[in-house]
Formats: sequence, structure tokens, C-alpha cells
Amino acid sequence: MKTREEINTYHREWCRKNKDRCREYNRSWRLKIRVMGRTVPSRVGDGHVLPGALRLQALRWKKKLRVVELLGGKCAKCGIVDPRLLQINHINGGGTAEYKRLGHYKLTATILNGARSIEDLNLLCANCNLLYEFERGARYCEIETLTGSRDTEKGT
Repeated sequence: MKTREEINTYHREWCRKNKDRCREYNRSWRLKIRVMGRTVPSRVGDGHVLPGALRLQALRWKKKLRVVELLGGKCAKCGIVDPRLLQINHINGGGTAEYKRLGHYKLTATILNGARSIEDLNLLCANCNLLYEFERGARYCEIETLTGSRDTEKGT
């Protein structure tokens, strides 16, 4: 029986000698994974067993969709309903600290099992959430940076 090191050495040598075949195999493998990634949400309910990372991604999406439903299913400001754009917003701030402490998986789990209250949470789309952060002072950007010009009327 060959050791893992011998197998890896053989594989590297084979790939060096057969570059075109190795590239083609890698391309087809990446394409297969990419295609599977696009169909993950529709295949999860069918009981299809997916590779580890894709299965975890699908489970996270299922949990996120349940949290989105629990929090109203649409953006609190503009009313957009696309779950890909919706984010959990902490009305009183402190969301970053909670995400760092718990992580996304545990935060959604505590929301779903009722261990965390949802009174201080709402859903905002990505744009509304960013604007909300600017409005409450959590982010700052000078207007001259955005427009590319300086205000010359102030001290001159």
C-alpha cells in the first residue's frame, strides 16, 4: 500500500507530464461544482446529499430563509422581498459584536429556537442597511470623497 506522500508525488508527476489532460479535468470539475452550487436551493428539499461545503451552504440558506420569514419577509424601509438582498439589522446597534461573538450560524439558530428575542431586530435590504449605518453615525464618508471636488467657499 502506498503512503499519502507517494500518492501525492505520483499525482504531481502525472500532472506535470499530462498538463492538458489535468487542466481539462480541473476545468470540468470546477464547472460541475459551480453548476451544483447554482442548483443547491432547489435540490436540498429533495433529500439529495451534496458535498460537504455545498451542503453547509444549503443548510445556512434554509435557516436564513426561515429567519427572513420570522422577521416579516421584506425590507422594513423599501419593501423589497428578495431574500438574497435582505440582512438582519440590529435596531439598537451591536450587531457586529453579536456576529463576532456568536457567528452567523449560532445567531440564526438562537433566533429560530426562541432563545434570542427579535424585538430589536428587523430586516433591511443591503442598500437600506448601509444607509441606516450612515444615518446613525456608524459609518462616515466625506462628501468631497464622493463628488471628487473640494468645497472652496468655506475659508477662502
